Amino acid sequence: MILISALATRPVMVTCSIPTVAIHTQAEYLPGSRGITAPTLVLTFNKTRPSSQQAEALLRACILQVTETIRVDEEMVANAWYNPAATGTTDHDEGPLTLPDGSRALFFDPNTQRIQTWKEREGIRPSRRDVPKGEYFIEYTEEKRLVAPYDKFATLSIVFATLPTEAAMYEKLIAEVRKAVQTQKPKLEPIGSVKTGPRGNRIEQRAVRGSSGKYIVVYFDPKDGKIRNLDGKVLGSPN
Repeated sequence: MILISALATRPVMVTCSIPTVAIHTQAEYLPGSRGITAPTLVLTFNKTRPSSQQAEALLRACILQVTETIRVDEEMVANAWYNPAATGTTDHDEGPLTLPDGSRALFFDPNTQRIQTWKEREGIRPSRRDVPKGEYFIEYTEEKRLVAPYDKFATLSIVFATLPTEAAMYEKLIAEVRKAVQTQKPKLEPIGSVKTGPRGNRIEQRAVRGSSGKYIVVYFDPKDGKIRNLDGKVLGSPN
């Protein structure tokens, strides 16, 4: 097998497919520049938007195809996009698409030959909990800030299959944020949001806007123990 040199700078079109994803796609490998930009694999789905599972499965297949034909010496980043046209890509493609664990990229390590999602790479382990009646489920994640002071923060989303009233969404979101705060040591600054969509497909999940046109988002301030919306208005009442 003849390997394409990693020193090549031109994009390389990659042919990759799996039987379970019957969607027209095109994949392009960008070698990057050593020490400046990372090698990148861009996979575009055309006409039919994939599920998050389909996006990750084909991304992994494309990564393997690249590493079998191209010498990759540095960590490679791979992500998926969606274009409603039958073929091609544009600057307005939707993406990077969300993968099943909430990541938007896969990483290939040439030293270990491992493929990991961004969250796996960073050691982030989201937790998911269903409410008893199945009205919605909650996803909670703690992450480290990538800029100073490099402390931790938390995000919480409640995802509805069918949306209740706006007042009910805020009520449930505030209650779930307070529950999360009670288990934190030390207290973080959880940001809570509301989404709607199917449980098993993150790509189809969408953030929800309130009557004001702004997204339904709240945050907890550990300094005074209050929960506020994006306008800084205090919501609910502290326990």
